[in-house]
Amino acid sequence: MGLYIRRLALTSLLSLIAFSPAHAQTVPSTLRVGDVFSTAVAGRADLTLDFTDRDYELILYALKATEDTTKTFRFTVSPPAAAKAAFARALAGLPPSDRDRAEMALRAEERRIAEILRQNPYAPSKPAVTQAPAVGSQRQFAFRKFGGVQQDATVTARLVAVSQKALAYADVDTAGLERRPVTTAQIQAMLEEFDRTAYPLVTSVFGKESDVDGDGRVLFLFTRLVNRVGGIAGFYSAASALPTSRGGNGNLSDMMYLSPDREPGFYRSLLAHEFQHLVNFNQHVLARMGGESEDSWLNEGLSHLTEDLVGDHALGGNNGLVETFLAHPERFSLTGEALLNLGVRGAAYLFLRGLVDQKGQGILGPLTQTGKAGPANVEAVIGQPFADLYRGWAARLFLSGTKLNDDPAYSYTFPFLTEATTGRRAVPPPREDALMTGGTPLSGALRPTGMTFVRLAGSGAAQKVQVSADSEGDVRALVIPVPKAFRPQLVAPVDFFEYIKLDAPLSSAQTAGVGFTVSGGVADPAVSKVMLRFSRTDGPDSLKFIADVVNGRFSRPVVFAPSQAGTYVLAPFLLREGPLFDGTNAFGPVVVAGSVTGEVTLPADFFTGLRFDQAVSASRTTGAGFSLNGTATDPAIREVLFRFVRRDRPDTLRFFAEVAGGRFRRPVVFTPSQAGTYIFQVYAKRGGPLYDYIDDFPEFTVVKGLTDDVILPADYFKGITFDAPFPATITAGVGLRLSGGVADQAANRMLVNFAPEQGDDIQFALDVQGGRFSQDVIFSPEQVGTYKLSFYLGQRGTSSFPYVDGFEPVVVKVVPGVKTMIPTGYFSGLTLDAPFPADVFIGKAARFSGAVTNSANTQIAVDFKSLDGGQDLETAFINVSGGRFSRDFSFTRAGRYQMVVFAGAQGQSLPFAGQFDGVRVRAGQADIAVAVPRLDFGEVGAGGAKELTLTLYNRGTLALTVRDVNSSSPLLTATPRTATVAAGDSVKITVAFRPTGAGDLAGALTVLSDDPDEGSLAVSAVGRGLAQTVLSPAIALSATALSFDSVRVGNVSRKTLTVSNVGNDTLRVMSTAISGADSAHFSASPTAFRVAPGGKQEVTVTFAPGAAGRRSATLSIAHNAAGSPSRISLTGTGVAPVSGPPSPDFDGDGEVGFGDFFLFADAFGSRATGGSAKFDLDGDGEVGFGDFFLFADAFGKKR
Repeated sequence: MGLYIRRLALTSLLSLIAFSPAHAQTVPSTLRVGDVFSTAVAGRADLTLDFTDRDYELILYALKATEDTTKTFRFTVSPPAAAKAAFARALAGLPPSDRDRAEMALRAEERRIAEILRQNPYAPSKPAVTQAPAVGSQRQFAFRKFGGVQQDATVTARLVAVSQKALAYADVDTAGLERRPVTTAQIQAMLEEFDRTAYPLVTSVFGKESDVDGDGRVLFLFTRLVNRVGGIAGFYSAASALPTSRGGNGNLSDMMYLSPDREPGFYRSLLAHEFQHLVNFNQHVLARMGGESEDSWLNEGLSHLTEDLVGDHALGGNNGLVETFLAHPERFSLTGEALLNLGVRGAAYLFLRGLVDQKGQGILGPLTQTGKAGPANVEAVIGQPFADLYRGWAARLFLSGTKLNDDPAYSYTFPFLTEATTGRRAVPPPREDALMTGGTPLSGALRPTGMTFVRLAGSGAAQKVQVSADSEGDVRALVIPVPKAFRPQLVAPVDFFEYIKLDAPLSSAQTAGVGFTVSGGVADPAVSKVMLRFSRTDGPDSLKFIADVVNGRFSRPVVFAPSQAGTYVLAPFLLREGPLFDGTNAFGPVVVAGSVTGEVTLPADFFTGLRFDQAVSASRTTGAGFSLNGTATDPAIREVLFRFVRRDRPDTLRFFAEVAGGRFRRPVVFTPSQAGTYIFQVYAKRGGPLYDYIDDFPEFTVVKGLTDDVILPADYFKGITFDAPFPATITAGVGLRLSGGVADQAANRMLVNFAPEQGDDIQFALDVQGGRFSQDVIFSPEQVGTYKLSFYLGQRGTSSFPYVDGFEPVVVKVVPGVKTMIPTGYFSGLTLDAPFPADVFIGKAARFSGAVTNSANTQIAVDFKSLDGGQDLETAFINVSGGRFSRDFSFTRAGRYQMVVFAGAQGQSLPFAGQFDGVRVRAGQADIAVAVPRLDFGEVGAGGAKELTLTLYNRGTLALTVRDVNSSSPLLTATPRTATVAAGDSVKITVAFRPTGAGDLAGALTVLSDDPDEGSLAVSAVGRGLAQTVLSPAIALSATALSFDSVRVGNVSRKTLTVSNVGNDTLRVMSTAISGADSAHFSASPTAFRVAPGGKQEVTVTFAPGAAGRRSATLSIAHNAAGSPSRISLTGTGVAPVSGPPSPDFDGDGEVGFGDFFLFADAFGSRATGGSAKFDLDGDGEVGFGDFFLFADAFGKKR
């Protein structure tokens, strides 16, 4: 049967894994998420899997290595209840590139030379070189035909730089170069850098280089011919070290050929990479005549590791190798020729990188200083079968940085592969195929020492998955349980990107509508901008966020709109000179989850050069004003333009904001007709007349409010600040107070003009004193309509008033039941005690009383002039006493009148104080009215209720009979529905809103009465029902089984079980009980607790065996969530105590010596079971450091 592998140390893991020839495999039910189950396919394997609460990662790999690189091994994976023919996935063709051919030729040349030297050994005579050639001297070098160089050539080169460990020659012929070649000074700097870093690192780690010419230096030849080869920037040719009689080209130098026109920063990793090839050939072949030249895959893997040593993982391109391999691991063979280029290099690099992370850098020297090659070399150095190493590597590729398994054997520690602070993987997971229960089987092919990854997903227990493969390929399988729909989260380390160092690691998990900031430093002073490009993986769309680089620093907030949720790859680009950006390496996949709320908030510094006072919501409601206020961080900005471009039609809204003292302010409001989705664009005016584009956000959403009312912010109008928000929806008959302050302290008069679509303007003149103004205005029912509002400020007595600001549309509407009342501050110089009714009845007095605001006013005159051809009423003079006035008006004739008021000094001409067109006098009757024409219930949860009071007034002279109160919606009810209201009295009606689900209410109540004018009065009702939230806890356990392995009787072992509440109500655990025949050997604490939503509680489970033998029990957790009780299986083995302390003389020779040490070392790290029990000197059930210290104390002593 297959072996269940728990989280073991690497040494134990690789030595314990065993394969079974059996075909039927039941993956143990105790297998935890992240554990690894291994089995041989052996032609066919039937895997029984439990999909109840998990999916599985299946890794298939072929251990067979062949000389034939075109060889493949077929496989088929059939999921449970497969009902369709297998889907055949063909391996993509891999046409060789120029670089492929070049590398293959170089390594083939090394093998050819190694074979020549094996048959005819060669020991070069090394002349004593006392000093380097003079700079400026020339030398000729042989350049054999290679790649695009179709015939042998001779290069004449000039010595341009010398260091302690290197010479650099430059080809005197630079014809055909497309770029400017590196300068002599730059080459000299390269050599000095090589002396300081690459040379000591490579020679100390891998061994000494050859020195065939005895000058103690290596040689770099910068020649245009390298560019003509195609696909490479440099290479080491073993032929240069040998005479033509031994297969060489006669250069007799330890030399490397380099392209002369690359970026200077590129050469450090290139020189180190090629220098490893030179050292590798020397150590394998020249220093060990008869040794094999290293296999291409291993040689290249070592050179790419060398780039890590000199700190150029990103600049050298190792990221690209890794991503190429992981993007299609099934296409590449680990031990393939360099013909497979980037993918094979990526595989070899990751294989070796894992060995170095596990075993240490010390393995690199022995891998080079040997005559062995390929897998045999690796086995000899590591001391383990290549099959075991490959198996660990396959599991590591998937598990590293996933948090599914904490065994260090399954993790990369190198910071470019695993981000150090979070432990998350920094590189993409291997590409995988997906198979579902009942889905289409998958058929494909494995390359020799190649692998493929398959995600198995389904439901139900005891589901059978059939895996079949060519037996010739020695195909193996790893099965790893994973959480349902598991996808690993990636985190980019701070130095992941070329030329950039981030301020903090960058997570690949983001959410639409929630901003995050990418910031950091750029070492190259020539970089002026950084562009963050997010490219969709499922389409051509890309998002670009650009940041200026100031003093080597950049910072760019990033926000995704809800419609931009998806999967991306992030690639930063750098702008140096000219209009084009230079690319760097990429990070991804970056997964942008959809917004739960749909809300989008832009960070305060989202737009370059501006900083808002607070984050800006990109989700707005019509009628509700907001302000775009902030600081211009770019001192050159003089004005800001905010443009809202409608996405579904050509409408554009523009809002301008001047910058004064570094500050800008622009109130914004959308009317109901402007609801929709906009592109929010920001422009800045600096020195000239044009506006410069800054940036935009593509999805600024404006939704229609519950009502059509529009409220403007108090500071909406330039130069004017109202004391309260300004209503752009005005109800006829209801007074509107215009009060506030003006910025222009010289102004003493304000004109407020309402221009209708047709007809005459309505204008109000307001006095301004000390920068303040205050006056009530009112519209009569006859003035309903749509207006353009304009404000003018100036000096009293002048003929023109400058325009200040305005807004349109302003809507004046009639609301049934609302009676017109002249506001208390309507007449200049007077303050009424109460609004004066504009609707009065014959025989009912209307009081006109109040106080004068100017003590010089001692008399008031009131005229009522007929507007319908009737007789005017006699002027009423009212004397002012003690600043007060009062007069009751009783009318005897029905009609419509213009009320004109004058106020001034008694005995003199009385100045005009104001007029109101529309006082109506009617015969006695019942007169219904409401104070609130609309009921706003706000938000109410489904199943709940909210009550509001509607007050009905009778302002008439006769009793009012309310016959009924009808509702347009079954969600609205009114109580009582009938009433009799005496003249001058009122009645209260209770109105309830009871939503049954989510949705907006836009209803109305209709009040039926005997009012002869308004027998049917409508009162609108608005509200929003919210979906009912069902509160319930939900339990999640970190494990469904705990295994304690072996514990010596008298000792204890503890494990932690994490209980999480993934619901939205408090989880209550009433008890934790252990049952079963062996329950006495286990205990759990705490036994009762509560867990808040989103919280967790750790339960400590203890195994204290009271006797030897395997023990099992069940932990039951009783709780208030679904599925109670939850059960966890417990297992452990009690180990009998030893009689007396164990002796450290393990081999029984009477002395604690090296023989005992080697036996102890083999058992170190294991459980004290069976034959290992004698090594457990401290009796804690494990052979560990405590035992080592006891052993060390006894070492060298007689027993």
